[in-house]
Amino acid sequence: MQRPLRALLVEDNEHDAELIVAQLRRDGFEPDWHRVDCEADYLTCLNDDLDVILSDYTLHKFDVVTALRLLRERHPDVPFIVISGTIGEERAVAVLKQGAADYLLKGRLERLGGAVARAMETRALQREHRQTQRSLLDSEHRYRLMFEHAPQPMWVYDIETERFLAVNDSALQHYGYAREEFLGMTIAGICRPQERDGADAARDHCRHQKKDGSPIEVETSSRDLTFEDRPAKVVVAHDVTERKRAEEALLTHQQRAQFALKAGGIGIWDWDTKTGNAHWSETLEEIHGVPPLTFGGTMEAFIGYVHPEDRHAVRAEIERALAERRDAVLRYRTVWPDGSVHLIVGNGRFSRDDEGNVIAGVGIGMDVTERRELETKLLQAQKMDAIGQLAGGIAHDFNNLLTAILGYTELLAPVLQDRERQRKDLEQIRKAAIRATLLTGQLLAFSRRQILQPAVVDLNALVTDAATLLRRLIAANIRVTLELDPALGRTKADPGQIEQVVLNLAINARDAMPSGGSLILQTMNVEVDDQFFRRHGFANETDSTRFVVLIVSDTGGGMDPAVKKRIFEPFFTTKSQGKGTGLGLATVYGIVKQSGGSIWVYSEPGQGATFKVYLPRTDEAVAPDAGAPPVHGSLSGTETILLVEDEEAVRLLSRALLERQGYRVIEAADADQAIRLAVSEDAPIDLLVTDVVMPGQSGPELFEYLAPLRPQMQVLYVSGYTGEAMVTRGVLQAGSAFLQKPFTATGLSTKVRELLDARATHP
Repeated sequence: MQRPLRALLVEDNEHDAELIVAQLRRDGFEPDWHRVDCEADYLTCLNDDLDVILSDYTLHKFDVVTALRLLRERHPDVPFIVISGTIGEERAVAVLKQGAADYLLKGRLERLGGAVARAMETRALQREHRQTQRSLLDSEHRYRLMFEHAPQPMWVYDIETERFLAVNDSALQHYGYAREEFLGMTIAGICRPQERDGADAARDHCRHQKKDGSPIEVETSSRDLTFEDRPAKVVVAHDVTERKRAEEALLTHQQRAQFALKAGGIGIWDWDTKTGNAHWSETLEEIHGVPPLTFGGTMEAFIGYVHPEDRHAVRAEIERALAERRDAVLRYRTVWPDGSVHLIVGNGRFSRDDEGNVIAGVGIGMDVTERRELETKLLQAQKMDAIGQLAGGIAHDFNNLLTAILGYTELLAPVLQDRERQRKDLEQIRKAAIRATLLTGQLLAFSRRQILQPAVVDLNALVTDAATLLRRLIAANIRVTLELDPALGRTKADPGQIEQVVLNLAINARDAMPSGGSLILQTMNVEVDDQFFRRHGFANETDSTRFVVLIVSDTGGGMDPAVKKRIFEPFFTTKSQGKGTGLGLATVYGIVKQSGGSIWVYSEPGQGATFKVYLPRTDEAVAPDAGAPPVHGSLSGTETILLVEDEEAVRLLSRALLERQGYRVIEAADADQAIRLAVSEDAPIDLLVTDVVMPGQSGPELFEYLAPLRPQMQVLYVSGYTGEAMVTRGVLQAGSAFLQKPFTATGLSTKVRELLDARATHP
């Protein structure tokens, strides 16, 4: 039975639209569809009843970005799938980030039905999830309101000790106890003496007594719950003899649900306009930095705790609220005795007599300083992540270009051996390309996509070695001091990368002291709780509480808050033109984060700067030196290699390099062409050298297809991304043979020979 499908096709090729519809029918759908090719028609047909939107990537009158934006603004729930004749990985990733549910090629329409079904299923699950969340929130809200504002007495008690844990105002009024008295009792305390043995507040009918001894008949109902991590019961009591008085008591003492507000860090105030007296709860005093029970008790005393720059606005808001007969919405700063500034938000509601005169006010306030700081840091982290993705993408594309530049300079070098002038020019090209390779390495470090070779590291030894080099790089007017903890623990990280962190931080400090000063390198062990990093306003990306810490301090000019906020951004620098790339601290940030650590900086103008790098501590021993790398013999060979690379410049270069070493090379621009060549080739294929990310099938998918046909064939993956990044994204299996772009002729030949020789040794 065909499944109905309401579809909108954004396609300016009618023939392609018919092919898409035909494929949907083959996949078990009965499409009710419309085709549009311009923005006006698209908006006319756009509605929430659509099951799916299928859009070509390349349109003459319209574009996918606009279509996605318009959909998000109006009906973000509707799935959007991109179908294209050709679409590169970068474009595909871009449309997915902009909200597309999936993408596929027109040449692979057999995936269409599955993609549509998955998108519709995801939409249904998201709707169900949202409905569940709304139900949960509604349930929690109803429960809170029920407890706080219920006309019946309610309390919560501990099942094991039978001690009261919470009580509402109605119960206090009805039974005549103060809150402290009620919470100091057990269930037996409110039962008649003759019923205290085996007293059970959850019993349907029981006899209680008030504080004055008067008896009451009570019907109760209860429900189990967890309160403050203990098994408890919440009880609703109905006084069947004096229900009316209980309801009146609720009306008298209803805006005071103090226990819940205190638990949420919310303070309460009330104001009697006749007497001028104001009362603050202890929580409200606490969030204003006021010692308990020392609030002055007047509206003017309250204004005195408001930051001087905000007092006029607070007075004006209260006056407007009174004149306009509405609630006052307050937002102001307060200064604590320690000098710290806190942001307070709250509101106030005012009561009037029959003649309209204000007689009282009641309201709440809460400290939102930490929440605002966390929101700001989240936005900054998201910004840094976006910049990192951009930097990694640029480095990936640039590596393809550098592969071709470096490779062709190697091919030309022997030809120009006897032409001194041209050979020197070629050498300058090679040096420039190598410097560019270092730049892409820094970008990959910032974006956390460089290859790491972690080992157990003695940080003291690394700092000592780096200091030897630094003394040659740093002028004599800067004193370098080492303060190394002899009992320092070890960390597991890439030694070369951590050494780069030390050098970059030290050189950054040197540049901050052009007139001389002091540079101090310290190490120490620290143990912190799991809230340490959050309290100090920076991120920790591990569950560890044991760290080794590198501290780099200088006595330079320091930084203002605006500069400090951006120091880890790539290409941001305060140095003059030509004095730096702005990648030094960005590289440090990327290495530390990828190593599972955290970095924090403290600086003020004129007070120098201190950088602290926290790296997780390990109890593993430092690994012995592995020794020199193995020496390879001849890098040439006569085997047959299937080379698959969609970047033409890299493909032609790789073929030339391999053929120069004597290999027979079969060349393909994509997976489909490679499959055709492999199937038609009679001779054995010894090695598949393939790019990882290509249009259509990826390199790993190609090898998976060919492996049963060519069981003796080895595989070497090549990419501008790192092997670690490929494994993290689920593209490569851990341990796969991998060569990162840009590569040299020697690098490619060595890797190829290693794989072929390994096959000969272990058939």
